[in-house]
Amino acid sequence: MPSALKIGAVLSAAALVYSAAALAEPVTKADLAGKKICWNDGITTFGKDGSFHSTRFSDGTWSLTGDQLVMRGTHAGFTATITKRNKTFHVFGHVAGNDAEPYGTRGKYCK
Repeated sequence: MPSALKIGAVLSAAALVYSAAALAEPVTKADLAGKKICWNDGITTFGKDGSFHSTRFSDGTWSLTGDQLVMRGTHAGFTATITKRNKTFHVFGHVAGNDAEPYGTRGKYCK
């Protein structure tokens, strides 16, 4: 049975994502393809050919359909909602293979 703390954390994160999404701009492939983003938990370079290199997830492939970012890497991956607000990208979803484990981070283009 999940702990009340874990349930509270998931509900809080969901409320945050919902409120951020209401004020956010959509992310397009052009926002990511060929770009390097410095996240709170690492750096990802998105290839124009759908490949990526990440300091967190190693190498793999990425795709964007609507607001859903799917990344499949050598060591792990995730499916997440991605938005941007005030030049900051926000990602919230789940680690691949573990729907119970929420994943979230934010980042900006690396300088």
